[in-house]
Amino acid sequence: MTGRLELHVLGGCQIADAGEALAELTLNKARALLVYLAVTNRQHSRSHLIDLLWTDLPESDARRNLRVVLTKLRQAIGPRLETTRTHVALAADALHRVDVTAFVAAESLLLTAAEPWTDSTVNTIAVAFALYQGDFLAGLEVPHAPGFEEWMLLERERYRQLAFQYGERLAHHYEGVNEEHNAIDLCRRLLAIEPWQETIHRRLMTLLARTGQPTAALQQYEQCRRLLADELAVEPEGVTKALYERIRRDAVGESTQGVQQATVRLPAPPPGPLRSLISLPTTPFFGRAKELAQLADLLADPACRLLTLVGPGGIGKTRLAQEVAQQFAGEAALQPLSGGSRRFSDGIFFIAATSLPTFDELISVAATTLSIAFAGQDALETQLLNQLAARRILLVFDNFEHLVPVADRIQRWLQEVPGLTLLVTSRERLNLSAEWLFPVHGLPVPLPTDDEDALTHNDAVQLFVRRAQRVNLGFAWPIASTAERTALVAICRLLEGLPLALELAAAWTRTHSCVEILLEIRANLD
Repeated sequence: MTGRLELHVLGGCQIADAGEALAELTLNKARALLVYLAVTNRQHSRSHLIDLLWTDLPESDARRNLRVVLTKLRQAIGPRLETTRTHVALAADALHRVDVTAFVAAESLLLTAAEPWTDSTVNTIAVAFALYQGDFLAGLEVPHAPGFEEWMLLERERYRQLAFQYGERLAHHYEGVNEEHNAIDLCRRLLAIEPWQETIHRRLMTLLARTGQPTAALQQYEQCRRLLADELAVEPEGVTKALYERIRRDAVGESTQGVQQATVRLPAPPPGPLRSLISLPTTPFFGRAKELAQLADLLADPACRLLTLVGPGGIGKTRLAQEVAQQFAGEAALQPLSGGSRRFSDGIFFIAATSLPTFDELISVAATTLSIAFAGQDALETQLLNQLAARRILLVFDNFEHLVPVADRIQRWLQEVPGLTLLVTSRERLNLSAEWLFPVHGLPVPLPTDDEDALTHNDAVQLFVRRAQRVNLGFAWPIASTAERTALVAICRLLEGLPLALELAAAWTRTHSCVEILLEIRANLD
């Protein structure tokens, strides 16, 4: 075939050439290599590809396997695979379409488009969201390739988060133009991706009630309650219960007046807080109840205006910041039922600083996130602070460590915006006089002597188990095998409760037992 390649990797792994399935490419490592070259869209050294796909083999065996896979790939796609003695790449004109490329391309528009959105913006974001048909490379098994598994897991989570941002912002748009039916449909699609997203359950309940469907809203609560109980063994949050009671009372009040299908007139959602969280987490939150309570108390204290979560990479700083921000945003969505977040009455906003190399770029993204337009000759930072001067907001700056050398500019923000509170995650402290430090440590790990009940309530164990069940439906808890259970405890202890490390280790349960995973980790640490 001489046509261009098409790769559909959001929700599976389908590869076509000139519109026909590439049936001859049956070797999974060949498919994995093709996807990796296509998605990264650059050349890679042979040594890197060996580390990616054959970490556990001697170098001579790994190089021989790479040659075999490259031969299979060349037989399938011909000269569109370019190889040298040292590097491998796809020819520049080899790719007709990769769904991930089109999916990610809309992200810049999401971050920069001013509100209200134009029809063009809505269409672009809607098309990108529609491309997300499920997890990245769902169903592709690549055994004994922990490097590839790690890359796939991280990319999968990235795309899942981006899909949520697309869907959540689209729902926000449709609410703003009174197209509640579209917003309801989007909420349901978001819940199909991540059923335990309680913020989306609440939004859907509110929309259903506001559109004259209180019974459906109450049923949605029951669905949420059962799912949380079955999957996470937890109850809905207090704000969710309060919303349920409010809808139930209003529905009963209407029905006693002879209205068979009542319309519950809930207030429209506030313009800022919940809808302004641009990075909705896509996995359930485990443990850290004590830390959440401490953070909530600190953020409720007017004296604490710069709070830094400090800890090494992978320790869970981002997820902890997201969770506490969501809790405050959830309270704001139910005002005046709860006054807990009135300190941030003008919004709670999440800004990922990872991809922002300079403080000036942070200013630009902050303005976009806060829907602030620049005009005139004043410096952009001055304009931003002037427009924020009367607002009461919480700004979350995530992964700020590379901007620590210029962190002193934050002092000006705190001085000129008295209603501003900053929650920052960083691998190192900012060293500012206004800074309050909150060290973040790993999850509590189990003891070797813990019984089944103690393990069931251990945060590190349950994080591993839940992540394992996402990639391996046959991974059951409690674990019947004593050896497997002992290995799981050892994994949690060896990884010191580091959430990211636990997630990566759990991803291996698709192809490895816990005993095998433990041996792999020990070998890598030696």
